[in-house]
Amino acid sequence: MQNLDVNIETDKNVDNIKYTKLNLSDVSNLSANSKRIQGVMKSTEEAMQRYQDIMESVESAILKTEMTVSPFFDAIRSTQIKIYETLKKLDETTRPLIFLLDVIKKLGNAQFVYWDFMNQEFAHALFDSKNVNKTLREFTENDNFVIVSA
Repeated sequence: MQNLDVNIETDKNVDNIKYTKLNLSDVSNLSANSKRIQGVMKSTEEAMQRYQDIMESVESAILKTEMTVSPFFDAIRSTQIKIYETLKKLDETTRPLIFLLDVIKKLGNAQFVYWDFMNQEFAHALFDSKNVNKTLREFTENDNFVIVSA
């Protein structure tokens, strides 16, 4: 390593120090290191620029895809709402029919023929019944049902 003497002039108002000697390392090493650092920084800058270009392309593609797909998602959401409303109306409409069909099925399974209007109490009792024969027997005993034996 080579020592260089460098004179630096200081403030003239300071009486005790007019010149200072500094020892610096070889300036050629600093220049070579600086060039290497500049090369690395230039490569890094180029890589960062390529990365930024790629990310801008990706962002643009995402925005285009979102704009293209958005109407389809809006249509799907709208259709889902319509389907839900339709199913809800269908449920409200068919629920009494399903109730009556279940009661009729229970009467058929019990081999019971009922020729009169079924009131709500009778229909609900059969619908909720675990033992249909017992429920039918109770209604025939309490409400003067006509029993026909074959």
